[in-house]
Amino acid sequence: MPAEGDKLPAGEVPQWRTRVQYAVDAEGHAGLRKHRSHEVEVVDHCMIAAEGVSELGIEKRDWKGMAAVEAIAASGSNDRQVILTPRPGARLPLVELDKPVSVMRVDEKDGGVHRVHGRAFVRERADDRTYRVGSGGFWQVHPKAAQTLMLAVMQGLTPRKGETALDLYCGVGLFAGALADRVGDQGAVLGIESGKRAVEDARHNLAGFPASASNRARSNRSSRAPASPRSTSSSSTRPAPAPASRPSTTSPASAPAASPTSPATPPPSPATSPTSPNAATRSAPSARSTCSR
Repeated sequence: MPAEGDKLPAGEVPQWRTRVQYAVDAEGHAGLRKHRSHEVEVVDHCMIAAEGVSELGIEKRDWKGMAAVEAIAASGSNDRQVILTPRPGARLPLVELDKPVSVMRVDEKDGGVHRVHGRAFVRERADDRTYRVGSGGFWQVHPKAAQTLMLAVMQGLTPRKGETALDLYCGVGLFAGALADRVGDQGAVLGIESGKRAVEDARHNLAGFPASASNRARSNRSSRAPASPRSTSSSSTRPAPAPASRPSTTSPASAPAASPTSPATPPPSPATSPTSPNAATRSAPSARSTCSR
């Protein structure tokens, strides 16, 4: 399903990519990796980068000591974020870009993403709701993709009041939130997600539903985050029974396909990938939503 605005006159390139990961060469120049290669091709501009990314001026800066620099320009707000991946033993540079940004860094030891300064998240919009996406977590890179996919899923499922839905790979709660709206107070949504930060964001994003609650339980690799009026979160290898009212969300880890448009961009973290929702409706209604980790 093509997104509105994708077709342009001949010779024009759509500037749609709101997240771009630049590789950095040994001299500190930002670029993109050549096709099927680790070699960095230095660029002065990424042609498909969204305006919010291009205006940061990543390509003009010296990034000595960095292995990669990811630029994020939220499409649902003016939030801008840069995530730095240092080379072993290197210090972070002073980040002075053409627009205000928050700065995160990838830890050399545990691979976690930690805040340096500014917000640890960006704010995105879909289905008339604001979603917090933290620590470089997954969100669709095309500015219209989240809304387009959400509408396609809702049209395909046609959820009804009082139904129960299961949202696998729920990420920060995009589809779970839309489902919760549509199944109503007497329905239930269960979302399953393996990423700890994604679960935290989903709980935050879906906290507006009445009487939402979250509990944490042990499990191998499943995480659940609340996604409906009354949601609880727990985790186990089999779905937790829906408590007594409302939808909730849970989703297992899966690795989405790498984007073919930017060789330098690695596939999004499985923990935050809601691109291919596996949602089921038409279950017996249940009273509460469950989210677990």
